Amino acid sequence: MHNKKVNPTVKLVYLAMLMALTIIFTRFISLNIGNTIRIGLGRLPIFAASMWFGPVAGVLVAAGADLIGATMTTGWNWIIMIPALLAGLLPGLLVKVFRLEKRHRSKWVFLRMVLCIVVTHMLTSGILMTFILHYVYAQPLIFLFATRPAIALVEGVLQGFLLYLIETRVRHEN
Repeated sequence: MHNKKVNPTVKLVYLAMLMALTIIFTRFISLNIGNTIRIGLGRLPIFAASMWFGPVAGVLVAAGADLIGATMTTGWNWIIMIPALLAGLLPGLLVKVFRLEKRHRSKWVFLRMVLCIVVTHMLTSGILMTFILHYVYAQPLIFLFATRPAIALVEGVLQGFLLYLIETRVRHEN
Protein backbone atom coordinates (compact mmCIF):
# COMPACT_ATOMS: atom_id res chain seq x y z
CA MET A 1 0.00 0.00 0.00
CA HIS A 2 2.70 2.48 0.79
CA ASN A 3 4.70 2.65 -2.46
CA LYS A 4 1.76 4.13 -4.37
CA LYS A 5 0.45 7.67 -4.06
CA VAL A 6 -2.94 7.46 -2.41
CA ASN A 7 -5.69 9.98 -3.09
CA PRO A 8 -6.04 12.14 0.07
CA THR A 9 -9.76 11.37 0.34
CA VAL A 10 -9.12 7.63 0.06
CA LYS A 11 -6.33 7.92 2.63
CA LEU A 12 -8.67 9.73 5.02
CA VAL A 13 -11.26 6.95 4.61
CA TYR A 14 -8.62 4.27 5.31
CA LEU A 15 -7.42 6.11 8.41
CA ALA A 16 -10.98 6.61 9.69
CA MET A 17 -11.66 2.90 9.15
CA LEU A 18 -8.46 1.97 11.02
CA MET A 19 -9.44 4.34 13.85
CA ALA A 20 -12.88 2.73 14.09
CA LEU A 21 -11.33 -0.75 14.10
CA THR A 22 -8.98 0.32 16.89
CA ILE A 23 -11.93 1.48 19.00
CA ILE A 24 -13.89 -1.72 18.35
CA PHE A 25 -10.92 -4.03 18.97
CA THR A 26 -9.82 -2.17 22.11
CA ARG A 27 -13.06 -1.24 23.79
CA PHE A 28 -15.47 -4.01 22.80
CA ILE A 29 -13.57 -7.14 21.76
CA SER A 30 -10.59 -7.15 24.16
CA LEU A 31 -10.42 -9.17 27.34
CA ASN A 32 -10.02 -6.78 30.29
CA ILE A 33 -8.66 -8.08 33.59
CA GLY A 34 -8.95 -5.34 36.17
CA ASN A 35 -7.60 -1.89 35.33
CA THR A 36 -4.16 -3.02 34.24
CA ILE A 37 -4.45 -6.00 31.87
CA ARG A 38 -6.07 -5.85 28.43
CA ILE A 39 -5.58 -8.68 25.95
CA GLY A 40 -6.61 -8.08 22.36
CA LEU A 41 -5.80 -6.72 18.93
CA GLY A 42 -6.43 -3.04 19.64
CA ARG A 43 -3.05 -1.83 18.44
CA LEU A 44 -3.10 -3.75 15.16
CA PRO A 45 -4.91 -1.01 13.15
CA ILE A 46 -2.60 1.64 14.66
CA PHE A 47 0.45 -0.36 13.59
CA ALA A 48 -1.05 -0.78 10.11
CA ALA A 49 -1.72 2.97 9.76
CA SER A 50 1.84 3.80 10.80
CA MET A 51 3.52 1.24 8.56
CA TRP A 52 1.32 1.83 5.51
CA PHE A 53 0.78 5.60 5.66
CA GLY A 54 3.63 6.84 7.84
CA PRO A 55 4.24 7.76 11.47
CA VAL A 56 2.06 10.90 11.42
CA ALA A 57 -0.92 8.87 10.20
CA GLY A 58 -0.26 6.29 12.93
CA VAL A 59 -0.20 9.01 15.59
CA LEU A 60 -3.45 10.51 14.29
CA VAL A 61 -5.21 7.13 14.31
CA ALA A 62 -3.93 6.40 17.83
CA ALA A 63 -4.90 9.85 19.15
CA GLY A 64 -8.38 9.79 17.65
CA ALA A 65 -9.09 6.24 18.76
CA ASP A 66 -7.86 6.92 22.29
CA LEU A 67 -9.82 10.15 22.65
CA ILE A 68 -13.07 8.72 21.29
CA GLY A 69 -12.76 5.27 22.86
CA ALA A 70 -11.74 6.44 26.32
CA THR A 71 -14.40 9.15 26.35
CA MET A 72 -17.03 6.51 25.50
CA THR A 73 -15.96 4.07 28.21
CA THR A 74 -13.51 4.84 31.03
CA GLY A 75 -12.80 8.54 30.69
CA TRP A 76 -9.80 10.07 28.98
CA ASN A 77 -6.44 10.43 30.71
CA TRP A 78 -3.65 12.23 28.86
CA ILE A 79 -0.84 10.23 30.44
CA ILE A 80 -2.38 6.92 29.33
CA MET A 81 -2.49 8.28 25.77
CA ILE A 82 1.33 8.60 25.55
CA PRO A 83 2.03 4.88 24.85
CA ALA A 84 -0.73 4.86 22.21
CA LEU A 85 0.85 7.84 20.45
CA LEU A 86 4.25 6.14 20.50
CA ALA A 87 2.62 2.95 19.16
CA GLY A 88 1.44 5.06 16.24
CA LEU A 89 4.83 6.71 15.74
CA LEU A 90 7.38 3.91 16.14
CA PRO A 91 6.33 1.39 13.43
CA GLY A 92 6.44 4.10 10.76
CA LEU A 93 9.97 5.00 11.88
CA LEU A 94 11.11 1.39 12.36
CA VAL A 95 10.02 0.56 8.81
CA LYS A 96 13.14 2.42 7.68
CA VAL A 97 15.39 0.85 10.33
CA PHE A 98 14.26 -2.66 9.39
CA ARG A 99 14.28 -1.79 5.67
CA LEU A 100 10.64 -2.64 5.18
CA GLU A 101 9.81 0.37 3.00
CA LYS A 102 10.84 -1.56 -0.11
CA ARG A 103 9.11 -4.87 0.35
CA HIS A 104 10.67 -7.40 -1.92
CA ARG A 105 9.98 -11.08 -1.72
CA SER A 106 12.34 -12.24 0.95
CA LYS A 107 12.08 -14.82 3.65
CA TRP A 108 13.39 -12.20 6.09
CA VAL A 109 10.59 -9.67 5.48
CA PHE A 110 8.25 -11.63 7.75
CA LEU A 111 10.78 -11.74 10.61
CA ARG A 112 11.64 -8.04 10.25
CA MET A 113 7.98 -7.03 10.25
CA VAL A 114 7.22 -9.12 13.33
CA LEU A 115 10.33 -7.73 15.03
CA CYS A 116 9.22 -4.17 14.23
CA ILE A 117 5.84 -4.77 15.89
CA VAL A 118 7.30 -6.71 18.84
CA VAL A 119 9.82 -3.94 19.60
CA THR A 120 7.08 -1.30 19.43
CA HIS A 121 4.65 -3.31 21.54
CA MET A 122 7.24 -4.21 24.18
CA LEU A 123 8.41 -0.59 24.54
CA THR A 124 4.94 0.98 24.60
CA SER A 125 2.74 -1.62 26.28
CA GLY A 126 5.19 -3.89 28.06
CA ILE A 127 7.39 -1.21 29.64
CA LEU A 128 6.08 2.37 29.37
CA MET A 129 2.41 1.56 29.99
CA THR A 130 3.43 -0.65 32.92
CA PHE A 131 5.06 2.32 34.67
CA ILE A 132 2.12 4.59 33.81
CA LEU A 133 -0.41 2.10 35.20
CA HIS A 134 1.68 1.80 38.36
CA TYR A 135 1.56 5.57 38.70
CA VAL A 136 -2.15 6.00 37.82
CA TYR A 137 -3.65 2.98 39.63
CA ALA A 138 -0.98 2.44 42.34
CA GLN A 139 -0.60 -1.22 41.35
CA PRO A 140 2.58 -2.95 42.56
CA LEU A 141 5.29 -2.92 39.89
CA ILE A 142 6.23 -6.52 40.66
CA PHE A 143 2.70 -7.66 39.69
CA LEU A 144 2.63 -5.50 36.56
CA PHE A 145 6.07 -6.63 35.38
CA ALA A 146 5.14 -10.24 36.06
CA THR A 147 2.28 -10.05 33.54
CA ARG A 148 2.37 -7.11 31.12
CA PRO A 149 5.69 -7.69 29.26
CA ALA A 150 4.83 -11.35 28.63
CA ILE A 151 1.39 -10.40 27.28
CA ALA A 152 2.96 -7.62 25.17
CA LEU A 153 5.44 -10.10 23.67
CA VAL A 154 2.75 -12.61 22.71
CA GLU A 155 0.46 -9.88 21.36
CA GLY A 156 3.35 -8.33 19.43
CA VAL A 157 4.21 -11.60 17.71
CA LEU A 158 0.55 -12.31 16.92
CA GLN A 159 -0.14 -8.79 15.63
CA GLY A 160 3.07 -8.74 13.57
CA PHE A 161 2.09 -12.07 12.00
CA LEU A 162 -1.45 -10.85 11.27
CA LEU A 163 -0.19 -7.59 9.79
CA TYR A 164 2.20 -9.53 7.55
CA LEU A 165 -0.66 -11.78 6.38
CA ILE A 166 -2.94 -8.79 5.70
CA GLU A 167 -0.27 -6.90 3.82
CA THR A 168 0.74 -9.94 1.78
CA ARG A 169 -2.89 -10.48 0.82
CA VAL A 170 -3.43 -6.81 -0.10
CA ARG A 171 -0.20 -6.72 -2.11
CA HIS A 172 -1.16 -9.96 -3.90
CA GLU A 173 -4.58 -8.58 -4.89
CA ASN A 174 -3.17 -5.32 -6.27
